[in-house]
Amino acid sequence: SEASDEEGGGFEEGVVATSRRNQSFRGVTWDKMKKMWRVRVCLAGGGREHVGYFLNEKEGALAYTRAIARIKSAHAQQQPSDGGEGAEGGGAAVKGEPLSA
Repeated sequence: SEASDEEGGGFEEGVVATSRRNQSFRGVTWDKMKKMWRVRVCLAGGGREHVGYFLNEKEGALAYTRAIARIKSAHAQQQPSDGGEGAEGGGAAVKGEPLSA
């Protein structure tokens, strides 16, 4: 596709590349109907959160990274802060993205 011909040097910190054939960044896909890059985050409970549409794939990737940080932050605030030893069983806020310690 024309939009994915952008030369990619190094990635921004926190931007995750994927191995999918027509997708350079995780969560960023090309929407043929809108002719824009669509960004969605897969949530741990099996749902998806729509982040938005972007003209530039790299802007979409940065928006994905910000959405992940926002979701993790919100999830961390909901966790009990008693420091108990049984805290390992909590699930990740974002599917495939472990919570930072």
